[in-house]
Amino acid sequence: MRKWRGIMESFSILFIRPVALALRLYGNIFGGETMLTSIRQGLTALLDGESFLRVTLSGNAKANKTEGSPTIAKEASACS
Repeated sequence: MRKWRGIMESFSILFIRPVALALRLYGNIFGGETMLTSIRQGLTALLDGESFLRVTLSGNAKANKTEGSPTIAKEASACS
């Protein structure tokens, strides 16, 4: 029984723990990057107040790009 326990402990230390720690590290890095991206996008939306209000009140994320843009108005008139 002791020999079996030693073999399992060695297997755990050599193979299972490094894999588990690598997956945890990857998850933490990915989660941190996701949080930073979310915070940056949120701050960008809040600091760009007019666009933020337009998107919030209209409920349309594309309203930020399509309404009131002189370049889009020129492109739309050129296509007609």
